[in-house]
Amino acid sequence: MGERVNAYFYDEEFADAKSAYLADWRADHEHGVFPAWVHAAIARHAARSPQERAALARERVIHSTRGQMRNWTVADGTHDFITAARRDDEHLDRFLAESTWIAEAIHAAVRRARERHGQLPSAPARLPNRLS
Repeated sequence: MGERVNAYFYDEEFADAKSAYLADWRADHEHGVFPAWVHAAIARHAARSPQERAALARERVIHSTRGQMRNWTVADGTHDFITAARRDDEHLDRFLAESTWIAEAIHAAVRRARERHGQLPSAPARLPNRLS
């Protein structure tokens, strides 16, 4: 069935996320829909240690001043990953809103895509519902 997650994304970050998704799709055809890529990014981020998540968060630099809430239907259990990871992060005095935690997970996925693929493709303003 799926569950909803949402996060506030600055315009630049959201454009980068779409580009990273397209680059990953082009490389391995693993996630044909953007919400599946978002779920994988969240699961991968939750599997990191709190220290690793904190280090990646320090690399996140916001340049945009505008953004908006984005939401997706992802696999059941996604909120459980997020909640458990946020609780672990609290032991390092990182008290994050769920939205911020998700944005950091996506930022880490974009970083990983850049490491894997180098230059990311330009994403269209609106992604297709499903890639072929």
